[in-house]
Amino acid sequence: MPRITPLPLQDVRYEPLEPELAPDVPPDARTARRERASIVHLSLNPDGLYEARALAERTPVYAIHNAPEPGALTLPGPDGRPLHFELTTRGGVDAFAATLPLPPAQQAAVAATLAQGDVLIRDELAQLALLWSRAEGGAPLPSRLVLSGHGYSAALVGEDNGRLPWELLASLAHALPRAAAQIQDVHLAGCNTAGPHALGVLREAFPQLRSLWAYAGTAPGAVSGAATHQLRWERATREGGEPTREAAAHTRLGESVAVWTAAHGYDDGRAPEPLSQVRERVQLLSVVLEWADGGGLEVPDPQRGPLRDFYDALSALLRHPELPAAERPALEAQRDRALRLLYFEARVTGAFARTHAQALQQGYASLGLAAPDFAHLSRRDALWEVDRFCEAAAARQPLPEPARALLPLLVRGLRNLEPGFVPDAWL
Repeated sequence: MPRITPLPLQDVRYEPLEPELAPDVPPDARTARRERASIVHLSLNPDGLYEARALAERTPVYAIHNAPEPGALTLPGPDGRPLHFELTTRGGVDAFAATLPLPPAQQAAVAATLAQGDVLIRDELAQLALLWSRAEGGAPLPSRLVLSGHGYSAALVGEDNGRLPWELLASLAHALPRAAAQIQDVHLAGCNTAGPHALGVLREAFPQLRSLWAYAGTAPGAVSGAATHQLRWERATREGGEPTREAAAHTRLGESVAVWTAAHGYDDGRAPEPLSQVRERVQLLSVVLEWADGGGLEVPDPQRGPLRDFYDALSALLRHPELPAAERPALEAQRDRALRLLYFEARVTGAFARTHAQALQQGYASLGLAAPDFAHLSRRDALWEVDRFCEAAAARQPLPEPARALLPLLVRGLRNLEPGFVPDAWL
């Protein structure tokens, strides 16, 4: 049977434990070795469990995935009765942190980290904190960590789930430094996760980091290659081994693999490209973004076509080690917009229609209009419908409150694609 342990773990002590009262029992050497050879697999997508199960055929795996109730966590209490934590509130976050076997200052640091994340990432991050908190009392932890989800240079995101920026993971590592010091090999199973930004944040977060496996371009999905890549990474990193790009040779999207090791540095299989050349490629393709934004370019497949070419070129620019920090915010804003346009018809319109169904019906009805089915509209047709609503709203004074409430959802959300109105969870 696969040795897979879904978290929350059943053997963690949940009552507050002062460090000076912790029993000074050295861990069994065999148990410690087995624990360090294990893997923590944190997935933001449902199919990540397929990856965890594949790894569990080789080595013990602690699987962290979306809780049954997103943004909440239920744990067994010291008396056997369940403890339920609503992590969507600061009170729930603080209550959860207070159960960890940590001194008050560290409990507060963990709570502050969870509160920084969006509400949908907090249950996964809390499960990781639950496991890592054991190390602060001297327990051994798995030295290998897999983070799986949809990715880009700044974060991992999940389907209808939260967003895990590298800085948020680093914040938890800083709150639990003895745990962070045990992490030696990290696998980022997501598109465009390679490059100096992620590497710099993770090297600082995990001071004993020996290797990082990531993707300079498109990464395979769970069934279409991710599990194969993770199995090869597991074999390469076993007992202190060092991964190389060659481990992914002759696999689907193996050419996208980028590896950094403390011994040999960064290798993405490409000759270093001058920054000016990457900038020029982005500049040439930038007209595609404007074309797609205005509805003039259809995107039948988010993984292929001119807009995907622009997005990949922009991602390469953001990964470039010589890119000045001052240029990143504007380029990241372009990346966010391109990503939302790539998935506009495939995911964004459907999520928009589901999330705001009542507001759409009430807002349009208040102006005497029938609400369109945004879930099945192209970018061009959606923009036309937004303009139609805006014109009707401008001609109606005073503007009914349902129409007033709907306007920013249509304009800032569906038309402008602002991240605050079109969250990463929709992508």
